[in-house]
Amino acid sequence: MSVTSTGLARGVTAAVCAGFLCGAAPAMAQVAGEGSWLPTGTLNVARSHHTATLLSNGQVLVTGGYGPPSSPGVLAARDSAEIYDPASGAWRYAASMKGPRADHKAVGLADGGVLVIGGNAGPGTSAEVYDPSRDEWIAVDDLLVTRSQFAAVRLADGRVLVTGGFVSNGPYDVSNLGNAEIFDPKLRTWRAVASMNGRTSPSAAVLADGRVLVAGGDYIVDFNYDTPLPTVDLFDPVHESWAAGPPLNLPRDGGAAVPMPDGGALVLGGDFDSSATTGGSLAYYAERYDPRANAWRAAAGESRGYDLTDVDTATALGSGEVLALGSPASNRQPSTFTRAQIYNPVADVWRDAATPGPYRQGATATRLPDGRVLLAGGWDPGTSPKPLADAEVFVPAVPISIDAGFTGAWYDPAQSGHGLFVEVLPGNQMLVAWFAFAPNGGQAWFYGVGTYEGNTATVSAMDQPSGGRWIPNFDPAAITHNAWGSLTLTLTDCNHGRVDFASTLGYGSGSMYLTRLTQPSALQCP
Repeated sequence: MSVTSTGLARGVTAAVCAGFLCGAAPAMAQVAGEGSWLPTGTLNVARSHHTATLLSNGQVLVTGGYGPPSSPGVLAARDSAEIYDPASGAWRYAASMKGPRADHKAVGLADGGVLVIGGNAGPGTSAEVYDPSRDEWIAVDDLLVTRSQFAAVRLADGRVLVTGGFVSNGPYDVSNLGNAEIFDPKLRTWRAVASMNGRTSPSAAVLADGRVLVAGGDYIVDFNYDTPLPTVDLFDPVHESWAAGPPLNLPRDGGAAVPMPDGGALVLGGDFDSSATTGGSLAYYAERYDPRANAWRAAAGESRGYDLTDVDTATALGSGEVLALGSPASNRQPSTFTRAQIYNPVADVWRDAATPGPYRQGATATRLPDGRVLLAGGWDPGTSPKPLADAEVFVPAVPISIDAGFTGAWYDPAQSGHGLFVEVLPGNQMLVAWFAFAPNGGQAWFYGVGTYEGNTATVSAMDQPSGGRWIPNFDPAAITHNAWGSLTLTLTDCNHGRVDFASTLGYGSGSMYLTRLTQPSALQCP
């Protein structure tokens, strides 16, 4: 490969801050109404508080939920299931479950099946597995403990962890559960494991290191009194043990937890402790868990101060951002529409997304393989409350395309001290030079030229030279070119992006968020 000296000089000149130690990148601008919502096929059964699970073939399985009133004021739980085909936008019935379920949990299994657990409409201990290849439901062992409003996640090894929730012993006698159990999909059995702190309606997410973060939740005294919790527990699936994590900054009941590309998790929404007030208004914001520091920090509040405490769904997008849907009503007053917002974990900002169609609670949001998000069903709490059968898909905004304006220096503000020089070259080529540190200490740098298309650039052969000497003893014949590995740059806007790397020279593989540090004055980014 070859790079003109003039081009390289321009790239180096762009980095006016030595060592990537000065200046913060400009904040990303707010984008109102980003993306679009398009109607898609109608569910065969109007339903809310159901589940939606992406199947291995890219289709979506929807199960159970509360259906239309069977008599005034009474909701009929459904045992029906149906499948959405994103290619045609059509829904079709799947085989019915063995029993009715609503407010249950569904977890996709590694073999392509779907484990459906518990629920308020039928026995709280029952479980079954859907086999999409045969369109049939298979009975499995019951849960060891009757529980409602619990957490369920699939572990990295394919097993399923269920923990928390409550069991009602009467209107004034409620037990908050801390016991946990694991489902073995091969044996189709449940086994008790160590217990955590008792809690109902916790948020749970699997971290990049395989541990499970269980945060917040509710401590129910009776059905007239409960308390949001700040406590956090971390489950180690290798030793099947729990460890106390740092408490949340703000006690919260329910809400959502979403894994972050940096290995941590974002927790947002939920009912907050009434003591968390500022000037008479609840302090609504999200929090980020950093597993390296074992600490929480406040993430940005939702854009323009909108209240998303009633977070119905939080969905990780292909870009690493999060699409959150919920109520924008201030102080939890009734709302007439659903607000959609997108969280950018790199810039730590929210921006408005386009508003979906009808206002809905208890809907499901599922990211499809092509990057769109399916929003299905839900409950319309309007003047004539009813479940909804309509569905729509969110189409994210088209990513920005790389051009010469992306030339400059890029770094991660959380890792100030190293970073990348990027030079956009003619012919859809890009020079990337990473000035960093070696795993065992000492400075290192590696570079390469690759190609870009759209908002993504790939350098398949990064070179780390060695053996050279400082002038006047420089001898090009003494230089050894070492194959370092490859990297991919994904730029989400003019000032933010991500680098994914895989090294064959001992640097491992992983990702780093990027923020622009410098830009040549003669080049403008659209």
